[in-house]
Amino acid sequence: MSGSTALLSTGDYLLARFAERARPIFEMLGEIESQAMARRISGIAIDRPVFVTGLARGGTTMLIKFLAQADDVATARYRDFPFLFTPIVWNHFVERFAAPQRQRERPHRDGILIDGDSPDAFEEPIWRHFWPENDPRSPAPMIGGGARHADFEAYYRHHLQKILWLRKGQRYA
Repeated sequence: MSGSTALLSTGDYLLARFAERARPIFEMLGEIESQAMARRISGIAIDRPVFVTGLARGGTTMLIKFLAQADDVATARYRDFPFLFTPIVWNHFVERFAAPQRQRERPHRDGILIDGDSPDAFEEPIWRHFWPENDPRSPAPMIGGGARHADFEAYYRHHLQKILWLRKGQRYA
């Protein structure tokens, strides 16, 4: 597959499939990464994070791209995918071994051009890990507003701190 009409390159597809099948391992590695980075990330405040939500094709990607242009805003990026649970280790690897990317159209075929540094929201696999019953591929109730999950809250706090540390940001979007 090549060019902007390909949904995913063969390599990207295989990497995403591998990450999905090995997700329990990467979830555990994410915990180890958080522990290893604890001194560096523990003092990073999560100050008024911005969460962009909406329906598919509702403009959320353009909004997150706009927000990411602001000084001190840190976001997840395409380069974080598919190893979202280990953003620091994966970015360390990408910076050393990945070939430069040219912009290409998103797999959604919506005319939005992306490269590895393009911002987007990729937290869904983390949410699915802690609330597997809400897998979007199966009908299930959504997470209620009063739901609490101490393990998720700690893990997600560390995840946001890692993204803020990695991107040298003050606010997460």
